[in-house]
Amino acid sequence: MLTLEQFRANRNVLFWGLHAAGWTAYGLTQYFSALIYEKPSNYGQVIVVAALAGFVLTIPMRYLYRRMWGRTLRATAFIWVLATCYLTGLAIRLIINLTYKDLIEPGFEFTTLFELFGGTMSFSAALTDTGTPDPFESSTSYIGLRSEYEHLWNVYDDWPTVFLGIGTRAWVRDIRDATSQSGVDVAPGQQTWWTIYPYVGLEKKWLRPNGSELFFSGRLGATVLTYQRTQWPDDPAFYPRPGITGQVELGWRTPRFFVSGYFEAMSWQNSQDEHLHNGSTTDYYFSPAAQMYTTGLKVGLCF
Repeated sequence: MLTLEQFRANRNVLFWGLHAAGWTAYGLTQYFSALIYEKPSNYGQVIVVAALAGFVLTIPMRYLYRRMWGRTLRATAFIWVLATCYLTGLAIRLIINLTYKDLIEPGFEFTTLFELFGGTMSFSAALTDTGTPDPFESSTSYIGLRSEYEHLWNVYDDWPTVFLGIGTRAWVRDIRDATSQSGVDVAPGQQTWWTIYPYVGLEKKWLRPNGSELFFSGRLGATVLTYQRTQWPDDPAFYPRPGITGQVELGWRTPRFFVSGYFEAMSWQNSQDEHLHNGSTTDYYFSPAAQMYTTGLKVGLCF
């Protein structure tokens, strides 16, 4: 039998022991909570699936963090930790929700978990190589992926639903060549963005006699953590400071179909200077304050 010192000295045994103990404790706390709140009798099966999913899906995080240890910058490592925690938690929640739907509420309807978006929009910026802003305008094609998770509270039947959510969005955009106001040619380039934004909002629904519903929602949040990499001139990476994000949406939906129009605004403050050494000189770059406004139409099917 292993002694406490042998247990602590063997890192593999220590990891697997604590890993199993942690998810066992999670299962037990969920079980007693289900008893207190009088959950259905087969809710225990959901808890077992949740604990097993958490045990399995969090294992790769150990090996990823071991590879990152001491090899990446502190800010980059922080980005990776948040990304893996979010994606792993999202995968566990998806398994829990699907199990709950199958065992507890077969008629439960899910909202969109992932959204693929893309398009073309106008792009305005300025050159600052001379210290004086030199504006230019161009257009950009972009494609990205968005994922959001929300927790809803129905206070009273006739009151708007309150929701608290967190979202993440990543996109790549190709900026086409342009000419600044002073006549300087601006070469085309590519930017990669990834941001995390918590938010809070309200949604009001009006049920129709045919079973469909009209809805209006509004939310407000902040772009708390953002990573940006631009292709030109020296492929620097930036971390824009937090800004504000908001969205309003008006639409109509049935159990199998929905259509809505929306307006969304996102903003970021300027980043800190990045120092890039170029031989005997040091170049200074930063990401200026940015805003993105989107107006669109959503049409979709629910399965």
